[in-house]
Amino acid sequence: MPDYPNFSTTETINTKNLKNKLVEFYIQALSEEKLPWERGWNNVRERHYNPVTNMTYHGNNFAILEFVSMIKGYEDPRWCTIKQANSQKWKIKPKPEEVRESGEIYGVPLKYWMPCELDEHNKFVKWISWDEYNSWKTDENDKRIIDVRSKTFYVYNAKEIEGIPELETEVEHEINSAPFIDNLIEKMNLKYLEGGNQAFYNYGIDTVVVPNKHQFKSDYEYNSTRLHELCHATGHGSRLDRTLANTFGTQEYAKEELRAEIASSFLSQDIGLPASEQNLKNHSAYIQSWISVLKKDPNELFKAIKSADEIEKYTLEVGEWERYVEIEKQKNNESISIDGYIGTWHLIDAKEMNNEKYYMYEHDEYGDHTAFVITDKDLNPVTETMDGIEIALEEYFDGLDLEQEEQEI
Repeated sequence: MPDYPNFSTTETINTKNLKNKLVEFYIQALSEEKLPWERGWNNVRERHYNPVTNMTYHGNNFAILEFVSMIKGYEDPRWCTIKQANSQKWKIKPKPEEVRESGEIYGVPLKYWMPCELDEHNKFVKWISWDEYNSWKTDENDKRIIDVRSKTFYVYNAKEIEGIPELETEVEHEINSAPFIDNLIEKMNLKYLEGGNQAFYNYGIDTVVVPNKHQFKSDYEYNSTRLHELCHATGHGSRLDRTLANTFGTQEYAKEELRAEIASSFLSQDIGLPASEQNLKNHSAYIQSWISVLKKDPNELFKAIKSADEIEKYTLEVGEWERYVEIEKQKNNESISIDGYIGTWHLIDAKEMNNEKYYMYEHDEYGDHTAFVITDKDLNPVTETMDGIEIALEEYFDGLDLEQEEQEI
């Protein structure tokens, strides 16, 4: 009988039964009153990523890699294909004898959706790039038949790769996630209220309600509750447009709770909210209904993870998480000097415009009593302002456009 950490099964896990075993693991964990999607959230390990492309894995691919890492005891988050390894002069190790004999999983199949060209009979011709696909969509003269289909790639963990450099972990910056959640509430343009004894999202009036902060036992519970309800709010028709008008106790209600809970767990990892036992207690009422949903249709797990991935991406983008992290990290750095300006300056805002990143600095001594200075990524001064960075950059580029028009006259 196979002996896998944290998972009891009578079958060896291989590429053919991998997805079924992942569902079995989720059901088993929920039956033991554990939240399987929170495994490893408190570990130092980074999110699974490809060291060649530097892209992180998301959605069902992430869930599969997390599951395989658990059963194989992988601690390294890096994965890549044979072709990618060869391009770096790395080499995939031969399968150990016991793996060959048992048929246990070694290379992990991941699915991606990619554009491809079809012939007149809708048969596959070749894969194309997303750039070519986007060009085809806007070119009325391009009469080719193009579709988007799934393609499977096999990836291997860094533990099974010879020649790959030692894993270098980034210096962790402690970032307070509460202001990000505050900003997310504002950017989602919904009504937010604190009061009462219940936390919920009202779809009809697009309103998130949570108890007052002092009623929570910890900042974690307060912020994770807000995040969970905001995940529900992404389903509003003006956002990701999911069906939310479901009655408590129904299968559809349970599915939405599953989506939101997995999404908020992904987001908690993204923004550094540690998991706690209280989170399990908060959702104990849903565990049996989640088990029922997964037993009735195992594919509901992959649908839920796919939706959770969409929620995660939407939330991080709307809340401007990357921008927030960049500013918070730079706030921890020493003040800087800017060419042509006296004194030292500290970062207060950042903005991407015209595919370039710009930064707004405040004077250490005079604060907002003097103009802010906006620089490019190389700290070259661009403009000054007493307003926000977005308004200042718009005025700056409008001025450049006007100069260009005058030169052309």
